[in-house]
Amino acid sequence: MTGSVVSPVLIGRDDEIAVLRAAYERSRAGIPATLLVSGEAGIGKSRLVATAVGDLPGDPLVLSGGCLELGSEGTPYVPFVAVLRDLVRRLGRDRVAALLPPGGAALGDLLPDLGPAPARYGPARLLEEMLTLLGRAAETRPVVVLVEDLHWADASSRELFAYLARNLAGVAVLLVGTVRTGELAAGHPNRRTLAELGRSDAVSRVDLGPLEHRHVAALLAAADGRPPDPARSVRIHRRSGGNPLFVEALSTAGETPPGDLRTLLLARVTDLPDPAREALEAMAVAGAELDDDLVSAVAGGPGRDLGHALGDLTERELVVARENGYAIRHDLIREAVYDALPPPRRRRMHARYAAALAARAAPAGPAAGGTALAEHWTAAGEFARALPAAWHAADRAGRQNAYDEQLHLLELVLEHWPKAPEPARLIGADRTVVLERDGRSPRGCRRAAGGRGARRARR
Repeated sequence: MTGSVVSPVLIGRDDEIAVLRAAYERSRAGIPATLLVSGEAGIGKSRLVATAVGDLPGDPLVLSGGCLELGSEGTPYVPFVAVLRDLVRRLGRDRVAALLPPGGAALGDLLPDLGPAPARYGPARLLEEMLTLLGRAAETRPVVVLVEDLHWADASSRELFAYLARNLAGVAVLLVGTVRTGELAAGHPNRRTLAELGRSDAVSRVDLGPLEHRHVAALLAAADGRPPDPARSVRIHRRSGGNPLFVEALSTAGETPPGDLRTLLLARVTDLPDPAREALEAMAVAGAELDDDLVSAVAGGPGRDLGHALGDLTERELVVARENGYAIRHDLIREAVYDALPPPRRRRMHARYAAALAARAAPAGPAAGGTALAEHWTAAGEFARALPAAWHAADRAGRQNAYDEQLHLLELVLEHWPKAPEPARLIGADRTVVLERDGRSPRGCRRAAGGRGARRARR
């Protein structure tokens, strides 16, 4: 096998595209408009949005960001940092800064290019600044804000997305979120938030279902460049369940493909040259978009040219090249590659990625690495490095009023305290101080109060 088959066109989604375009037209008229696009993994949510947004009238300014699988315990505001970076790249730093309040903006805590943030600010200020910034940017040109993988949103991003959905009025801004169904437990806070948003009149829903047989046949024809074999298209439709990603995997797996999807997806990478496979593994471990330098640091090492490897991966449609770097095309592929890594190799690659993140964050101070740095050092088993990273990131999260993240980081410190040599010396505080700070955090206080109430009820 030398490549994968990917359809050059979107098949069977005309009605869904019409819903997105109608929401966009409402937003251009100043009517609040948010769109949630949901469906199972591989069903084509991202492809639908990219196709529809790429053909909207009025030359909209499209700003996008994605949530990471760290989920509600992840680094705060991850997708909106990417949105801000996108806005600065498109409009220029000076023009964006001119749209922000003078004397320091809370958004500077998310993107240092916007200048130093105030030492302290209320929890609503950052939300209001993002709302105002998007509204002002839309005064001269419609804006589309796309947040991918909302099911993995950290608590702060979840709150900000909901705030924008409820308050974007009178401005030409369309807010779009993609959601993978079947990913969240019944009581998960992200699930509750998405359900609440779905009940709003300002929120439209697009629920992507499986493709019909005729659409699978058209998908195969578009990819192969010739009319499909009827018997083959029937088999692939049956086995794929109409899921476009599964159709692509099955279309290159021969006449007797194994039943396990993970095996099918891994079959697409078995013949990769070592540099390409290592680059793909590096992106799977990172779980995020990587630029050339980070791919090289994790996969290649100093002096190793990975240009051909990245080109091979993009040609095979395993990786997509974006403005700021490279990302694995689909989370199912990333999960399959990650799960197939032997644990010792996985730990080594987590350590390499954490070291690269630490080196990049060093000029901005010890807190700059954030939750991702602490998580990757933890996954690498490097607890002597994970604890100080988590401790400093917790302090920064507290300054940003990101209390869910702060509590998670403090609990990470406590959980792995016995695994690090001289932990008090590593973070500059003893365990009692960590426990006190954990208990004093607003989320920790609420949790403690709930626990006391539950104990009183049991009595």
